[in-house]
Amino acid sequence: MGRRPRDHGRNQGRIFGGDLDRDLGDLDRDLGRTFGRTFGRTFGGNVGRDLGSTLAALLLACAPARTESQTPAVAPAPASAPAAGEDEPACPTIDPATLESTATPDPRTIELRRVFLHKQPRAGSVAAKTFDLGALRLPAHAPYQKGGGGGSLGFRGLEPDVLAGVTSPELAPQLRAYFDAWEEFSAAHQISYDAGLRAAHVDTLPLPDEWGGRACLERFAARAEQRAAASKQTTERASLALKARLETLPDPRPADVFLLAYLQFRALEYPHPPAEDARLEAIFTRVAGDESLGRELRARAAEQSAMAQRHDDPRFVATLERAVELTQDPEQRVERLSNLASVVGGDRAEAVRAQIIELLEETGKDWRLAHTLGDLADDRLDRGAYELARVDAARCARASPADFPHDPDPWGCAETLAEATAELAGAPMDGVVPLTFLGPLALASIRSALGRHDYDQAEHVGRLLLAELPEAAEVPQVIAHLQALADSPAARDELEERRLRDYGPASAWAARQRERLAWGLPDPESVDRALTSLLAGAEVVGGPPRTPDERRRDVQARAIRVAETCRDVLPTSPKHASLRVDTRGPLPRVTIDGVEDEARDCLRRAARARFRSLGPARVRAQLSISD
Repeated sequence: MGRRPRDHGRNQGRIFGGDLDRDLGDLDRDLGRTFGRTFGRTFGGNVGRDLGSTLAALLLACAPARTESQTPAVAPAPASAPAAGEDEPACPTIDPATLESTATPDPRTIELRRVFLHKQPRAGSVAAKTFDLGALRLPAHAPYQKGGGGGSLGFRGLEPDVLAGVTSPELAPQLRAYFDAWEEFSAAHQISYDAGLRAAHVDTLPLPDEWGGRACLERFAARAEQRAAASKQTTERASLALKARLETLPDPRPADVFLLAYLQFRALEYPHPPAEDARLEAIFTRVAGDESLGRELRARAAEQSAMAQRHDDPRFVATLERAVELTQDPEQRVERLSNLASVVGGDRAEAVRAQIIELLEETGKDWRLAHTLGDLADDRLDRGAYELARVDAARCARASPADFPHDPDPWGCAETLAEATAELAGAPMDGVVPLTFLGPLALASIRSALGRHDYDQAEHVGRLLLAELPEAAEVPQVIAHLQALADSPAARDELEERRLRDYGPASAWAARQRERLAWGLPDPESVDRALTSLLAGAEVVGGPPRTPDERRRDVQARAIRVAETCRDVLPTSPKHASLRVDTRGPLPRVTIDGVEDEARDCLRRAARARFRSLGPARVRAQLSISD
């Protein structure tokens, strides 16, 4: 299995223009196991996910790196505790491997058919109501559309194998010292990060008895930080020595020229001077086009050439494509295809992500599989391929726990799964997801259902969460929604009593959440803020209609949502689409007249999704765009 995101970012993460003067500890302090999923929780939806992806990409740039199969040239020794003073007890040596969480994924699962209602129960004694809504015309302007991708890309570091046997022999001492120093620095930085996290959360995360207590952990963390700082200085010196030796070579080889340009590029202050970018790009392009060189060196040079170009440069995509074409290393191919998917957009991005998933399944699954499945599910949701999106989002949910035992939905797949399933109008489904995923999935489904006025689904999935996973982080927010949906003061009071009893700041639930959050957040203050947000409940959208006027507005809002969903294929008035919906059975019967097949199919599907939860009724409306 490949590195987890935190390790990947900590060992390889570099901003394009940064050198060692930008401390890795400052760059990825908040990366943790959440990577930027915190943005998704804070900002919600696609905006949060885009911000999180941009953060991740910024942290996955150009430090030298090794693959999992490579053995470090310098094996890092455990960071022993400093010698005890006269008044300080001796401390045992802490094994760095024990700093990380030993949590294992919860093996329980839940069937998706239990989460989403399929057929709507109907009360046989309730008389059907008739709603004639008349002409409903949408304004001509287009609704808000989600923005495209873009942002910064992530590039793997320079692998030693790329330069093996192709640089000048007289560089060997400096080159070996350079890569050894980077290995030592990345290992020392990882230990310092882990130790600092445990020391920061010493009052929350349990300490193994063999560590010798709080004082010993704090001394260990201080020693690890000192070692990382010293290793950083060693790496700076090794980088400068290699660069100086390259500059004095009397007859440099093409690989030497590439390596010098690589080091010069990394040393540039951000934003880069355009003239320097252009000069270095020319060198990278020349190396990439030299067919006498090995394919992996040429591929790396093509990738560096892309890094020196602007993302809006018309050559940028073609340069990335050339890097993909040249490489024969599956690991490098996945990285370069991921960059390509980030910039091409649309159907091409979907095809590239499908290719990445195929490669990952062939070469061994790692954290990027779940990440890519999440992105692919979003792509397919955006283009209306709801069944494919649902399958991919469920696969994302199943692929995540092994790498993220403290975060049930690191890639925001619950929202996509809930939206895709709702759009399929309660179509039956197979498959399971981890039970821990039920928390974010229930909350996402409630929000999606309330947006569709599907109050029965919202209450169903909320009650299911309380019954099956009462320890979930989302329970206080779900209770707030259930209180708004409750049809009696007694039911609301019962829910409030449970919230106060089981989910208060001093509850066992809050203690569990504090520990869970500590593994992904840098300090206790961040944990306090996150826990306060969980305890605060949720912003509640109004409950089901109670009066005749409210019921008519509810039905009209459903019809308008149908029209908005199919806006692109609606006729312009005075022409219109005739919509008739009969909800007297377990599933709505929808009749559409006056439009072509594409519009008819869209309107029929959208109406089934939006009217499935309406009680027994017959609805008529004419839908069009204002002329």
